[in-house]
Amino acid sequence: MHRLAKSLIAAALGPSLMLLPAAAAAAPPAPNLGFVVQVSLTPKAAAKLAEIHEKIKVSAYWYGEPSKSAPKREISEVGQVVLGSEDVQLPGSGGVATITGKTARADHLDWLLNREVSVNVNVYTARLADKNNLLDCELVEDIIVKLQTKPNPVKCKLIGEK
Repeated sequence: MHRLAKSLIAAALGPSLMLLPAAAAAAPPAPNLGFVVQVSLTPKAAAKLAEIHEKIKVSAYWYGEPSKSAPKREISEVGQVVLGSEDVQLPGSGGVATITGKTARADHLDWLLNREVSVNVNVYTARLADKNNLLDCELVEDIIVKLQTKPNPVKCKLIGEK
């Protein structure tokens, strides 16, 4: 195309291009709601899970206290705004679970008081080999900014193990 034709097209479209809404690239990036959990087992628990070929599930639940702008329909019966959950499966020996946070509803952060996100993490057997949970694991619950500062240790033992 000739330089003159390009100039005429640009001149004709220029003002209308300025009326278009801002591109998605101008939108702020989604907040990082991910973190890491380090699951360890007692020798007895690790042996039992290895014996029955069981795996471990790490479940994260994002939530927060509602702000005044939170729609009533989005407030749970316990008075919280639920942002979502994510499950990560680990081998029966434990290890590092990287929780991405991609399933949490970041578009609902304005519905949280001070935009403060809390996370509850539960660790239990995946129930692939046994219908019952066999593990007694420590709980993790805190605001997301604290959970993101380091790997969060969770120690597990067999239910009933001393």
